[in-house]
Amino acid sequence: MNSMTMSDQQGQQEGQQGQEPQQEEHQELQRQNGIVVRLFSERGYGFIKAHSGEEFFMHVRNCVGDTWQQLEEGAIVTFLPSATDKGGRANFVKLR
Repeated sequence: MNSMTMSDQQGQQEGQQGQEPQQEEHQELQRQNGIVVRLFSERGYGFIKAHSGEEFFMHVRNCVGDTWQQLEEGAIVTFLPSATDKGGRANFVKLR
């Protein structure tokens, strides 16, 4: 016999439904190349200019591994772009 209650099953289904769009969004994202154009290392953020010309905000938390410690203005990086209500954001930033 299945020990899950009806509400457990509904909660599990709702959780799965909530996760599906996120997975689809991540699959659609393509890594982009860009250049660090402004870096405020003491404040933990900077800006990347993609080859398309669009600028993306980058935060220290969005850098992979020790990338943040190695960054300097003019560095070439790859990142996953996302859109926020304040503009573009660079995620999973890595040195190239």
